[in-house]
Amino acid sequence: MKRVSIVLLAAIVAASMVGTVANPLPDGGHVSLQPSKTSSSCANPTPFVIPSLQEWKGSKGEWQLSKATRIVIDPAYARGIPADTKNTFMANPANLQQYAASFQLDIKQVTGLDLQVVVSNKYSKNDIFLTLGADAKDPRLDNEGYLLDIGNRGIAIQAVTSRGAFWATRTLLQMLILADENDYALPQGFARDFPNYGERKFMQDIARKPIPLSDLKEYATLTSFYKFNTLHVHLNDNPGMRVKELTPDWASLYSGFRLKSDNPAFAKYASNDTAYTKQDMRIYQDFIKARGMDMIPEIDTPAHSLCFTKFHPEWSIQNATARGDWLDLGNQEV
Repeated sequence: MKRVSIVLLAAIVAASMVGTVANPLPDGGHVSLQPSKTSSSCANPTPFVIPSLQEWKGSKGEWQLSKATRIVIDPAYARGIPADTKNTFMANPANLQQYAASFQLDIKQVTGLDLQVVVSNKYSKNDIFLTLGADAKDPRLDNEGYLLDIGNRGIAIQAVTSRGAFWATRTLLQMLILADENDYALPQGFARDFPNYGERKFMQDIARKPIPLSDLKEYATLTSFYKFNTLHVHLNDNPGMRVKELTPDWASLYSGFRLKSDNPAFAKYASNDTAYTKQDMRIYQDFIKARGMDMIPEIDTPAHSLCFTKFHPEWSIQNATARGDWLDLGNQEV
């Protein structure tokens, strides 16, 4: 094995332990990419990826990644399409060119090959071609499905949206990781793949335990590797507490609030061990957008609010049978 990060090593371990078989479904649409005709007796079996491919029609032979391989982006769709904005609640969603840049970095990390990214409507047998224009009326492809053709003419990815094309690169990346001992040779065939669920969420509690921004990016890389499209970030919390009369030192217990305001009036609420500035959060949002995910930031109130009530005990419910981390919503200051 060559160059694989800790995150992708974890992915390999998971892939070696857990798996599901493909779940073929009848073809319900018409798209420009079509599988080639091959005798089933000599067809390549369904590649092992997570989540498993919905449909696979194997052919004969292999396609091999090499230093001559380029990532080629269709100029008609390089900057994205209006449909990209309908599939996310993030402002300025990533486009095909940005997803290609993420794919380029991942391939370099996995294989050591620094592939060239070009914008062109022509590609060769060595290349990976990214385009859109798949049939949006295909009820299975919907917003995030894609078509993947691995053949003698190269690899062609066609999706309805830019995000869908990115999920196809996750499939290829998993296949490449598992093909490292075969010089990154991939089985030829045609896949029609799509998610079973429109929302695939992962929640990360960064409030109770400080996590550096660099580690958050690693987690995001792993999450997108398995085609999750939403990252729920829990930004404030504290350990479970008993009521005030049983916890006289409640205001001194640990709490976390991970946002650092540039307003001096609010700066005190940020945790001393780890907190993120506005610029940190912009960097993080841009990073996860380029990996196909939306972010849901959560500030947890009125309970779990020790990060505020420890500075303002009068904001908590003034009752010995209440917990110190409960905000009093009847308090006008709150």
